[in-house]
Amino acid sequence: TIRLFIHKNQLDSMLMQGNAFIATKENDKHFNQIKGRNMKGLFSNQQLQRVIVIGNGESIYYAKDSSGYIGMNRISCSHMLIRLDSNQLQKITFYEKPAGTIFPVNNLPEPETRIKGFKWLGHRRPKQVMKELF
Repeated sequence: TIRLFIHKNQLDSMLMQGNAFIATKENDKHFNQIKGRNMKGLFSNQQLQRVIVIGNGESIYYAKDSSGYIGMNRISCSHMLIRLDSNQLQKITFYEKPAGTIFPVNNLPEPETRIKGFKWLGHRRPKQVMKELF
């Protein structure tokens, strides 16, 4: 379930309850993934600024530098705080005993590249951004 909250005709926050999941496509075979029991998103100027993962946090993301991919980072923790700027990830903070493994990109064990329940449904994504809410 995703609930969107509007304040003064602008997106204010969202709440994803029960098995919340966020995924982005890195390339044709790699997907960044975040999962948790619940997630709360906070907006500013119609842009998502923060996502708080509450309970059973899991994350898979592909770290890169100017020369390309460094590796795939898989982390489990209790809670996460994700900060974004212009729809780009800026920082993730992992809380309460994070446990993680970094895998080299050229040697990724297939089961480790997906969080349980992950399905890429790119064909079901909206093709255009709605400019106005009302």
